[in-house]
Amino acid sequence: MSDSLPEVTILAGPTAVGKTEVAVALARASNAEIISADSRQVYRELDIGTAKPSPEQRAAVPHHLVDFLDPRERYNAERFALDALRVVGELTAQGRRALVVGGTGFYLEALMQELSDIPPPDPDIEARLECEAAESGSAALHRRLAEVDAETAARLQPADRQRVLRALAVWETSGRPLSHFHRASPRRERVRVRRYVVLTRPREELYRRIDRRVDAMVQAGLAEEVRALAERYGWEASGLDALGYRQFREHLTGNRSLAQSVELLRRDTRRYAKRQLTWFRRVSPAVWVDLSDPAVGSISAILDAGV
Repeated sequence: MSDSLPEVTILAGPTAVGKTEVAVALARASNAEIISADSRQVYRELDIGTAKPSPEQRAAVPHHLVDFLDPRERYNAERFALDALRVVGELTAQGRRALVVGGTGFYLEALMQELSDIPPPDPDIEARLECEAAESGSAALHRRLAEVDAETAARLQPADRQRVLRALAVWETSGRPLSHFHRASPRRERVRVRRYVVLTRPREELYRRIDRRVDAMVQAGLAEEVRALAERYGWEASGLDALGYRQFREHLTGNRSLAQSVELLRRDTRRYAKRQLTWFRRVSPAVWVDLSDPAVGSISAILDAGV
């Protein structure tokens, strides 16, 4: 069965570990094009805060599923999987390899296997929950979710408003928790994974890289980018709920200093990286590559792992 499926190589890892540089070198060495599996880089105009590949990197290797979505539009794992499968099919037909690169674990999982048969939430219920979130905050809805679906609440952060709302909407629409549907349905494979590589670094080194990246983003004008996007699209835009953007809302509305927002972004990014690593430890089989290891001094060393 799996032999008839399209083939991909996956290069995953936490934010700021150095995926982009490795991905470009790997793609050039293996006749591959890159499919981004990053839930934030899909949005146009969200440039500084998402650390998109540079124009030079995108010129060196074609990148797909980057910079194509309006910031007001919602995007989810199933839609990503269908978009990615289309690109994989096109590359396969051209005799090119597909290198899927990113840190959004749920997107990668959706590409590998069909998602559970979850009923679509009632739009009226979703609209009501949106209003409640605006009035009471997503943390209040997260507490409510914990009462009806502790399993889903445990894996979602209170600030992850969109997913908290969706989980509650599924519960209110169907009378069953989202976790029930994740466990109940058999899931068919969508691609054959040639190799699943997870890049990592020692925690303190990774955290230093995160802090340096945040500082570089601020110096590059991140706060001004957030302000311009909020003025153009409004704070309700899905893209502005992303890490790197929501942390500046209180600053730009006069309720938090810039220094406090920067420190909040550092903290939230470290926590996000920790959750990413926890997710990738569930993946089996996977090849883990420590980029701080002197033995991994070249792309050929990673290629020797079978990528």
